Amino acid sequence: MKNQINNSEIKELTRKDIKIAIIDSGIQDDHPALINYKINQYTITGEDGSYNIEMGAADLNGHGTAIGSLILNNLTNAQIYSFKIYQEQLICDPEKLIYALNYIYDNLDCHLIHLSLGTRIDYPDLFDICKKLHDKGATILAAFDNEGCVSFPAAYKFVIGVDGSRKLRRIDEFIYVRNSMVNVLAKLGNQRLAWKNSQYIINQGTSFILPYVTSLVGNLLCAGVAKDNLMNEIEKQATEIYHAPVYNEIYIPPPSFKVSEAYIFPYNKETHSLLNFMDLLTFTPLGFLDIKQSLNVGKKVESLDKKYTLKIDNIDIFSPSPGTSLIIGHVAQMEKSTGRAIKEELLNLCLENLVNVYMFDEYKYIEYYDKFLSKGLVLSCPARNPNYGLMDRFGMLYKHKTPILGVFGTTSKQGKFSLQLELRKRFISDGYKISQMGTEPQSILFGMDATYHYGYSGVVQIEGPQAVQYINQIMHELDEMESDIIIVGGQSGTVPQYTNNLGQIPLQTLDYILGSSPDAVILCVNSFDDIEYIKRTIRVIENLTGDIKVIALCLFPLDMQNGWQIMNQYKTSLKATTLTETKKVLEAHINLPVFVNGVMEEMTLLYEHCIDFFNESD
Repeated sequence: MKNQINNSEIKELTRKDIKIAIIDSGIQDDHPALINYKINQYTITGEDGSYNIEMGAADLNGHGTAIGSLILNNLTNAQIYSFKIYQEQLICDPEKLIYALNYIYDNLDCHLIHLSLGTRIDYPDLFDICKKLHDKGATILAAFDNEGCVSFPAAYKFVIGVDGSRKLRRIDEFIYVRNSMVNVLAKLGNQRLAWKNSQYIINQGTSFILPYVTSLVGNLLCAGVAKDNLMNEIEKQATEIYHAPVYNEIYIPPPSFKVSEAYIFPYNKETHSLLNFMDLLTFTPLGFLDIKQSLNVGKKVESLDKKYTLKIDNIDIFSPSPGTSLIIGHVAQMEKSTGRAIKEELLNLCLENLVNVYMFDEYKYIEYYDKFLSKGLVLSCPARNPNYGLMDRFGMLYKHKTPILGVFGTTSKQGKFSLQLELRKRFISDGYKISQMGTEPQSILFGMDATYHYGYSGVVQIEGPQAVQYINQIMHELDEMESDIIIVGGQSGTVPQYTNNLGQIPLQTLDYILGSSPDAVILCVNSFDDIEYIKRTIRVIENLTGDIKVIALCLFPLDMQNGWQIMNQYKTSLKATTLTETKKVLEAHINLPVFVNGVMEEMTLLYEHCIDFFNESD
């Protein structure tokens, strides 16, 4: 391996000494625009991980010829080393790219590495070799994706990432960006470009603005600017400096609630899921607590599979032992009906008895967090963190490589969260590595990796583009866990049945689908749902991104009492014959398999259907 480039060597450079590696489609070196330049040409051959390097290259596309001519027109007599990884089509094979970069690392001491290309997936090997090249002394410049998503290696912190802007007027103008993965914005617009077969074409894209930044950096090196000072000098020469905003007051997942055992208060719909899926909990439940007005005190309740039984005790005689924990569910309605500040009473009790607390609702008295912390206790909830900063990415979104399974529905109260837990249990039982984001406040108690709590008593305070970007950021972090599958699920309905009031439009669920971008969706439906509404919901979900596929319907086995769909406080179980007939009708009209939620045999079939879908998609 050759010696690394050091700053003293760089200061003595002339333009003809600048060594630039271009990885692209090759360069037509006898093109009229390049006939006076000598270009060292290499081709990466082979496929499926078995690669070799050969001397010479023919540009069958034209892309590399355009790049090479733009650089040499602005950085005369630089030494160009062209590495061809494209053929006719500009499809970046990440393994070929990584191979070429490794070859450069082992055999060349390049000052600049120009990449008018990239991948939408962050490959660990790509990160590693780019970091090694950076540490060796090379400056890497890469263009962001033309279609506007996050791309690599442009997004790496040690790479100069370049995107386009139409607000600039001249090709030599550029905007320096602070606080973003985008470092430079250059003029985006039509250009006359050297192309294959000695031709010229008119084209535009980030690929063809990056060469101007590469030439700028090369000229700075020739002027004696040290590699470590390049960004400061680029900032000085910028036409404009843009301070990308950092969004505060962003909701983030809560810290892990790592306790060994806990009491649960009160006993209701949300906390009952803790009993039904005790095998998934990260702690041991000691029992339920409730107020005597609930008429639940003294009862014993069991899980749906009758595997677990817990007693409900009176919260007013609760005397916790130090070191135990208390989980507090939704209590707003209970406080209103009793006139008691129940949550505050319990927080004071837990402080006195040195008991940790996890709350479903965000707590308004911030001083309690400091009080618990001062005693070495945990007070946690799925709340916002005002110190969290979300980077402005100019709207760029990450793409995922891990399969994503989503659970959404036509209305609220369909057992969507229970279905997500049932799927989680089955995937884990079969040895799959699962990443999961829940939208219920109790998600973290089941070991899920993230919580985005919207819906009933939700604490999410963002919406629209900011929400989509933040959810997408969470999904990127889950994607990097290298799991076999990611599970997500939404709240309430998915598309509006009526548009008479903003409250009837499920904007947060649409944000959630766009941000999580599942590959496959299970749609939960009711027996009383209109067929056309179900079809419309499917069309909306599948057309939001064009890459989502609704693969099954999951029928909730309860119906509204007396058929009242709006005043839906009371539900009755559907008879077996009604379920069978409803399934037949849905399957005939929707042309999707239908499974009954909560029926174990049906859940097994649904789980196997999901496995089959993803196996066929590979």
